[in-house]
Amino acid sequence: MEIVLIGYFLNNVCQIFSLGGFLTNVEIVQWFSAIQIGLITATIWVLMLNALIGFQWLDDGTLVSVGVPLLD
Repeated sequence: MEIVLIGYFLNNVCQIFSLGGFLTNVEIVQWFSAIQIGLITATIWVLMLNALIGFQWLDDGTLVSVGVPLLD
């Protein structure tokens, strides 16, 4: 769950810099916006994986619940 909180914090920092009007260089604002979209997507995937484990559709301690599965 700490990963979700870290992603949320980083998302808010990127949102402040991309929408807050602190930066005037368009290229830097575009980079912050791109990073923010990636963080939003990653945070949603982490939340979906936590939901699968929370509803016990995936067992605790399996390779999928611990991390990224190894593809053979």
